[in-house]
Amino acid sequence: MYRRWFVLFLLLALPLTPGFAQTVPSSPQPEDIPEEVARLQPIEHARSPEDNRLLTPAEYALLQEELQKVQETRAVSPKLRQLILLLRIRKVLKTIVPFF
Repeated sequence: MYRRWFVLFLLLALPLTPGFAQTVPSSPQPEDIPEEVARLQPIEHARSPEDNRLLTPAEYALLQEELQKVQETRAVSPKLRQLILLLRIRKVLKTIVPFF
């Protein structure tokens, strides 16, 4: 009777051993796409903001550079900076003194 349980235990525990997993052949790994082919494929999330058409990687890179330049050249006016600073100070004071 114990022999049956022992055989059953071995049959159930055999797939859990690390050596068993290495003997089972795995599915072949997908091959990497060559860089030359990947450069020419359109990027799925790269769309033109004007007409929503797909962009090539080169066009997408140019668009990203233009957007980067626009963000660098934006400046906040000094009055607006001062107003933001005052609002932040007010927010801190309201947490300390609620009726302020």
